[in-house]
Amino acid sequence: MYLLKKLQVVAVFFFLVTALAACGGGASPSEPNQNSSNGGQTIKWQLDSNGLVQFFTNDSQWYGYDFWIPYTQTKESQMSTVTATVEKQSGSFNTGFGIIFCYQDSNNFYRLAIDALGHYSVYSKIAGDYTAIISWTSPQTSIINSGVGVSNVISVTQSSPHNFAVSFNGTKETQFTDLAFTGGEAGFAASVSSASETFPNVPEDIRYKLTAPVAYPPDSAGSTTTSINSNTNGGSTGPPAVNPVSLGYLPFQVNFSKSLNKAIIISTNPNALHIVDPKTASDVSVPLPAAVKSMSLSPNGTLAAVLHEGAVSLVDVNLGTLLNSSATNGSQTDAFVSSTGQIYLTGQTGGQWVNPCFTVLNGFNGTVLQTTSCVGQIYGTTKGIYSDLNNMIFTISEGLSPAQIYAISVDPANGNVGTATGSPYWGDYSMSDPFWLSGDQSLLFTAAGTYFQTANLQYRGTFGVPVLSMSQSTTAQEAVVLQGYNHTGNTYPSVYKRFTSSLLFPADDVSLPTIGGLQTYGLYIFHAADDSHVLVVQTGGSQQNPVGASYYLVSVRKPHFSELRDVKNGIRAKND
Repeated sequence: MYLLKKLQVVAVFFFLVTALAACGGGASPSEPNQNSSNGGQTIKWQLDSNGLVQFFTNDSQWYGYDFWIPYTQTKESQMSTVTATVEKQSGSFNTGFGIIFCYQDSNNFYRLAIDALGHYSVYSKIAGDYTAIISWTSPQTSIINSGVGVSNVISVTQSSPHNFAVSFNGTKETQFTDLAFTGGEAGFAASVSSASETFPNVPEDIRYKLTAPVAYPPDSAGSTTTSINSNTNGGSTGPPAVNPVSLGYLPFQVNFSKSLNKAIIISTNPNALHIVDPKTASDVSVPLPAAVKSMSLSPNGTLAAVLHEGAVSLVDVNLGTLLNSSATNGSQTDAFVSSTGQIYLTGQTGGQWVNPCFTVLNGFNGTVLQTTSCVGQIYGTTKGIYSDLNNMIFTISEGLSPAQIYAISVDPANGNVGTATGSPYWGDYSMSDPFWLSGDQSLLFTAAGTYFQTANLQYRGTFGVPVLSMSQSTTAQEAVVLQGYNHTGNTYPSVYKRFTSSLLFPADDVSLPTIGGLQTYGLYIFHAADDSHVLVVQTGGSQQNPVGASYYLVSVRKPHFSELRDVKNGIRAKND
């Protein structure tokens, strides 16, 4: 008698950037479980040397886990047929593997699985709960090829809405009706037994090829191998990007309005602010009166402060309108804007102690609201970031040693700048600009890779690498990081790093996609409104401004993390 067993679902992630975007959780081939103590290795949904998708693990930490991966270009509003060839090359005979279909999200889909003994099952997952539509069959189904090293063609066809036929190797086996889903994405699934595996000697090694509704890997894949690895400056080739937005200009500075779900991009020649929608590819250009020194967004994402030499512009990025340009009465180096349009100016080009430390303007009409004096806090080129939830502006002055972060208070009633408090360190930890805030503004990240609590500037940790661009989402419980320049040259990375949970533990690196067969390299990275990843990338080489470079905005579907324990109706159904 076959019984349902306890299930844990490992983190799985997938990309909008890929033509058939991949998802999966755990360690890369080069980093088994990030220094797995048992020496196991894991390959999740990568192309093997024969151009097939491979799932491989002999790491006992994955005992009792299930994995799946949807592919974005398989999406159908009304599913027709999903067909895949699957082959278990080694592993437990009692553990399921197969396809998912009508995938909505990580909590809603169908799964058809077989095992190496010739059994099969169909399960639905609805709102995170599994239900057996067809429980694991017994005895063996004769039309399923049993054993390892043999392939099976498994297929599901929706003959009419909610009515599905299941076939193996070209022969219809059964049919079922279920009212949950009629369309969605398709992909692959694998499980790891907690009882019958013999890791590390005999791994779970399964290969997959999708033939309907689209072919993946494509027949032209040949011997191309795609892998996730930890080399941040090359050696990794991602799958093709899905619907990249071509930018006909050099992205000089980039920010992202999460509330509008649009990238805000500064271009030169001509000087303009672009408002780019990564979904619709619309690009609204707002002409600017002069070259740009810096640009920041208001916390609500609807206003942009654009700093020029001796002037600052306020742009409504929701309406795509230049509202006002005002004199700054100085050569400031950074500008921050509140959601009510107050602009804070600081720093001075030329490298000297700055007085006034801050000038506060009404961005709509240029009226000077406040100037402040200070001693020993603002020197020369000064950069920073405004935190409305903390009522603070965090600054750092370039050229001083040791570097020091200052928290300058902002009165929530009138927006006036108040006192400055330095971090409790003096050269103990690396600090450099630019800065970024966590989604809940409780952490301040620096380009040195270090991060601090915003409440008291206490040190919290480090990414272990310098940071070119990064974003942290509290709701997604992750940070994504483009590694900064190293001592070998100013090159852009071909992967981005991920750190998960509130403690920001390192996860797998993610390969950037190809566009037109060319590898892309990351310049900026953000979380969108749905916590997907949005990047500005270039092709033409990893160096800055390579000859013939092209620039794009690409979207990457967010990682999904699910962990379900003691599921009564799990999809990998059998006790061994």
